[in-house]
Amino acid sequence: MLNSANGLYQQYHLLLLQSCKAFPDVIPALIELKNHQLGIISNGIYSDQIYKLRQNKLLPFFSEIIVPEDIGFSKPAKEIFFYAAQEFGASLSNCIYIGDSYELDYLGSMNAGMRSILLDRKKIYSLNQLKFAIEL
Repeated sequence: MLNSANGLYQQYHLLLLQSCKAFPDVIPALIELKNHQLGIISNGIYSDQIYKLRQNKLLPFFSEIIVPEDIGFSKPAKEIFFYAAQEFGASLSNCIYIGDSYELDYLGSMNAGMRSILLDRKKIYSLNQLKFAIEL
């Protein structure tokens, strides 16, 4: 019975990963940011993040993918944001973190000392706001 439950979970997990689709504005936004170093901080599993990025043709845009399994900290802990800045050789104040969770992404990165943008898909912040934040 355990094997069949595990098999069902594996099928469900794969279907869940395959259902992750990037919003239509993601690639144009990443193209706009091509002259900046881009990375991902995720509380997810590394292999899952790679799968989703490859599936959506987003992997080439990112030079770093940082997950708790590699460093032992997860969002919103300051340490994961410190680690990301260090990986890019950047000061926290020169980093802009964009995320969709107010608590994990926005507050976590802001409390670490990064500039933060909350991407709220219900009240989408425009690419112009992103350009303005980068120019600051």
